[in-house]
Amino acid sequence: MTEKSDGTPIVSDAPGLEKFIDSIIADQDPDSHPLLEQLYQVKAHLAMLLNQTDVAEATAKLLEKYPSSLSNDPAITDADMILAQIYWHQGQADGQPRLAADYLLKVYNSLPSDQQAPIARSLAYMYFVTGDYQDAAEFYTRLFKNPEPNSPISRGELLFRAVQSEVRAGSMDAAVKLMDDPAIVVDLPAEDRWRAEYTLLLEMRKSNPDAAFQRLTRLIDPNLGANLLKRDLYLRLLWLNADLAVAIRWTSCRRPWNHWIRRRCLA
Repeated sequence: MTEKSDGTPIVSDAPGLEKFIDSIIADQDPDSHPLLEQLYQVKAHLAMLLNQTDVAEATAKLLEKYPSSLSNDPAITDADMILAQIYWHQGQADGQPRLAADYLLKVYNSLPSDQQAPIARSLAYMYFVTGDYQDAAEFYTRLFKNPEPNSPISRGELLFRAVQSEVRAGSMDAAVKLMDDPAIVVDLPAEDRWRAEYTLLLEMRKSNPDAAFQRLTRLIDPNLGANLLKRDLYLRLLWLNADLAVAIRWTSCRRPWNHWIRRRCLA
């Protein structure tokens, strides 16, 4: 087996290699041979390279039956990763990719904390696209609060995804709490904070316009820390506050039974 210039494996004699590995496995004692896990690992990865997903799935499940004496056995973790990849691609085709997330969660839990971030990103995405917004929010929030060195996703993007997930899960209080934590939000670029804040306020505007207006009023109040906001963000919040104020005022004016408000609107 060789590699292309970009590191992609090339299987030169796939059928021959497959038969060779199968013959070795067939000659082993399944109850005692110390290399059986490694042989199944090679067989599973070879099947993945050859797009033999049925073989890869069956072999990975066999791997799970041969745990070593090690805790968090790398072979078991490897099997779970292979199964997650298989079920993710199958799930995307049939609309049921949740099983992939279940296996990937096992991988996440088997890894030391300093190696979990890449898996957490994949889990958050899987949960979001499968509609499990609460779990997606949990992982996006975890990634946002514990920044990964050299992460391919900025903290601002992670905040946006966390807030978006909380909003879709109907957890408005959790989204508000996240946005109101100055220790983790105040140093973000104005554009990043605006995206997250706008997502939150837009949903509040739909469900409770008065609460959205109160939040905006508090955010732009100089006595409540508005002077800490970056100028671009402050101006955008001012615009949104004015827009929401007009919307609330106009909605009130259109209620024919509220004569006192109508007279005030037309004054």
